[in-house]
Amino acid sequence: GYHLSKDLVNQSIQYISDGKSLQPDKPFFLYLAFGAGHWHHHVPQAYIDKYKGKFDMGWDAMRNRTLAKEKELGVVPENTDLPQRDQWVKAWDNLCLLYTSPSPRDQRGARMPSSA
Repeated sequence: GYHLSKDLVNQSIQYISDGKSLQPDKPFFLYLAFGAGHWHHHVPQAYIDKYKGKFDMGWDAMRNRTLAKEKELGVVPENTDLPQRDQWVKAWDNLCLLYTSPSPRDQRGARMPSSA
């Protein structure tokens, strides 16, 4: 089926190809902004399926895991600490699990793979 990101890439490739065939020595600038980073329904199902369950531990644990991996790879210094979580972001373990179905954790956990 149709997917916006794929269409944007194909159109961009065509623009570059057309421009280079007409003026091969002329530089070009292409700004390609994907909508999938902002709208979860724009992410192809195959990508969602690939990351399903990989973020079930929640965002707090994921932040710690990511920082540990960055330290291991030498991307950040060993003495790097995470900043405090923004005050408006609730701790994953404190998300209300009562009176809602699906729970806030289930809702957010289900959306996290589409942001991967």
